[in-house]
Amino acid sequence: MEKNNGIYLVDKPQGWTSYQVVRHFQQHLSKNMRIGHTGTLDPMATGLLILLTGPCTKLQKTFQEMPKTYTGKILLGVETNTGDMDGTVLRRSQIPDISRIQLKETLNKFNKTLEVYPPDFSAVKYKGKPLYFYARKGIPIQKRLRKMTVYRWDLLEFSPPRFSFELDCGSGTYVRTLAELLGKDLGCGAVVEELRRTSIGPYRIEDAQAITSIKWPTLSPSEPLMASTAATRS
Repeated sequence: MEKNNGIYLVDKPQGWTSYQVVRHFQQHLSKNMRIGHTGTLDPMATGLLILLTGPCTKLQKTFQEMPKTYTGKILLGVETNTGDMDGTVLRRSQIPDISRIQLKETLNKFNKTLEVYPPDFSAVKYKGKPLYFYARKGIPIQKRLRKMTVYRWDLLEFSPPRFSFELDCGSGTYVRTLAELLGKDLGCGAVVEELRRTSIGPYRIEDAQAITSIKWPTLSPSEPLMASTAATRS
């Protein structure tokens, strides 16, 4: 095993919440050891989730501010209350006759810093509770605008009504919000159909472990953690 200094790179499976991954780790590590993740992934999303344990939890903000890369698929002509296919379908629309070049040009329009409201179904806190708490109960609240920066939004494949993409973005970027903005721009609506986070700063999904393959150490809170993944990658 290779020393990982309190950093675990996990390939989050679909259907798990980020909190469930943390709870899973807590069952295998010392009860007195602090543990937290560095950026929420939606249950439908897969990919890189970085967990910090022990003294490394003090670095949580540093990790959260690192740029991220995603790949995924967006479905045109559909709108849901969550911005992805896990939500309730609100409407379906005919998609415009758009070429690959036109779609690529539309994606390029979003390569900038945007001010947007976070999704109703998100982990952003309002008065100590996540927004999804209020959304599920139908309680209206006053959300604040948040900045998110898109560095690159590349079109990979386009087979109407869906397309695959790769996205480089800053912290605090909601891909579901980008899909909704794109759908509004095209006049037909759009939702995230698949999403996978492939990097956070210098950390890569290739160095992550599936939850089922992690070899759990038996350590006291004062001992360094070990893992069979590389902690960094240049």
